[in-house]
Amino acid sequence: NKELKKFRESLAEGDKIVTIGGIHAKIVKLTDTYAIIESEGTRLKLDRGSIAMEASRALNAPAKEEKK
Repeated sequence: NKELKKFRESLAEGDKIVTIGGIHAKIVKLTDTYAIIESEGTRLKLDRGSIAMEASRALNAPAKEEKK
């Protein structure tokens, strides 16, 4: 997906993100291949491709309407 690739290329240190596994964290360090993220005082190193979305997008997404 071109949009997802463009998003991952635009990431920067300090961005708040959500991983594919659902972890909400802040990017502490970023390289071409991996990111070090911090959540609740714990740091993790993960593949850059494991970042699903920016947290602000996830939190501000419009609510889905229920089918009746």
